[in-house]
Amino acid sequence: MTARIVVLGLGNTILTDDGAGIYAVRRLREMLEGGQEASLSADLSAPAAGADTLRLARAPVTIKEASLAGFNLLDLVVGFDVLLLVDAMKSSQAEVGEVCQLAPGSLEPTLRLSSIHGINLATALEFGRTMGWKMPDVIEIYVIVAQDTETFGEGCTVPVAAAVPRAAEILRERVEFFLDGFPSFPAPSTKDTSEGGPKTDAGPSATTG
Repeated sequence: MTARIVVLGLGNTILTDDGAGIYAVRRLREMLEGGQEASLSADLSAPAAGADTLRLARAPVTIKEASLAGFNLLDLVVGFDVLLLVDAMKSSQAEVGEVCQLAPGSLEPTLRLSSIHGINLATALEFGRTMGWKMPDVIEIYVIVAQDTETFGEGCTVPVAAAVPRAAEILRERVEFFLDGFPSFPAPSTKDTSEGGPKTDAGPSATTG
């Protein structure tokens, strides 16, 4: 079985660093289209509404952008096996510009992964499963630690802008990993931010949803 992968960038590009997740998936799209990873052999197909599906040598990879939260994310991820998600996050436990990995149960510090009604992504996904919808079996959440997510302005601060290519490269590596290994890949636990802060070594660990 070939993994159906969706890469979802969250953010608002008119709120300075809050657009980091969007910029990261745009950079990933450029990398795949530009053939920087020859083994992916990407050709851009006709984009669906709000998404680009990259027809790779082994499988389509869907790249989406959104500024949604909570239950509103379900429509964007239903039907996929693997969800790779990237957003901006302010944190007192990591340096601005770090790329960290979160567990799905520790989303309170983010703007969109936990909504104003307290419905975080993990809760929304569980609701989707209860409804009988196909939710991703594997979820990996990456955040770029932000400096300013409140000032109106296009473009990120210097340290966050420097982190965007690193985040895109992590996403590219994870796409490659899941295309190679799904469904028999290892799934070690991801450190939860509620137990000592975000995981800043964004290596090849996977968190099952």
